[in-house]
Amino acid sequence: MIHAKMSVIAQAPIPGAPGTSETICKTANKNSGCASGRSSEVEKIIVKRGCLLIILGILTILIVVAGISLYAANRQIGLFPAQTISHEQVASPETRFRLVIRPDHLGNILLPFLPDASEFPAWLPLDPENTLALMLPHEIALLSHADFQGGHIKLTFFVNERRGGPVFFSLVRDANLDIDLKGFSWNSVPFTYPQRGMLLGFAGLDIPDDVEFFLLDRWSHALPDTPLTVADGHLLSGVLDNRNGELLTMLLTMIEANEGDWQTTLEDPRMETFMEVLVDIFSLHLHADLVDEDTLSAQLRVEADPQIQPELTFLSNIVLLPLLRNYVQTELLLDLSGEAVWDDSQEALLINAEITGLESWITALAKGETPTPVAE
Repeated sequence: MIHAKMSVIAQAPIPGAPGTSETICKTANKNSGCASGRSSEVEKIIVKRGCLLIILGILTILIVVAGISLYAANRQIGLFPAQTISHEQVASPETRFRLVIRPDHLGNILLPFLPDASEFPAWLPLDPENTLALMLPHEIALLSHADFQGGHIKLTFFVNERRGGPVFFSLVRDANLDIDLKGFSWNSVPFTYPQRGMLLGFAGLDIPDDVEFFLLDRWSHALPDTPLTVADGHLLSGVLDNRNGELLTMLLTMIEANEGDWQTTLEDPRMETFMEVLVDIFSLHLHADLVDEDTLSAQLRVEADPQIQPELTFLSNIVLLPLLRNYVQTELLLDLSGEAVWDDSQEALLINAEITGLESWITALAKGETPTPVAE
């Protein structure tokens, strides 16, 4: 009896033992709960990744839209700075005259023309000095040469803009820019904007009849081997190559352009000495810089045959400088002082000069007032 009970007990399942329905059920429930937890975590990760992808997609679209807007703004108004381009890119072997202005060397002399810093919006991190640095062109130049076959002096205006080039081009193209000079005319397409950073203007000034024949008695049209270029690093620099008689061509053309008669001018007995000297002048080199906000210092170097040194020095000190001083005083209301000295080492006449009175002159112009003469 006892043995039978023990056998029954041995055969009865132990609660919670492996293999029992209770254990299997618990294990199944536990595994089901774990699977459900892992599924929930996966769903959360997928949702997070989906949101991140959506955000990245929106940011990408915004960046693309902003880039397109900036590109369009740059094309329309020149928002970003243009590259530095030299006037030499538009010069040719025939170019005989170059006059170049580099506004970066102006310093603060133009500040009176700008609004006061308080007039700029508070949110705009600009002041007048920064505005000048951001907006002034890199370079402005005038190039020319006599084209006797075409009958005029070809003029090329060059601006290497920094910002705002497309706007400036539109303004200039649509403006009626009349120049009050007899024989001056713009080309049929006066202005072009071939690329960012380069604005060009084209015009001509009629050469008077018979000037070429007069010129060929003393010079030829043969081009020198090496074109002359301007000196770098100055506010204003210029060069005139006279090895073809370009100086005389320009002078006689300007006489006619200002309603004069070049033949009558040359009949003046005082012109005889000038003509003798002019033939032996090879080139003129000019550079000028601001000493301070009131003074401009300049040097004109005249390379010439040393044999004409006495006559050239005399004409410069007795005729040229007094004429220039009178013009600067009466027309510009400024004062000019200077002296011409021959330099044997350079085989050139050096004319060193200073123009003073700029500060009050600029201030008056900025206020719309008439400048007061520096010297009576």
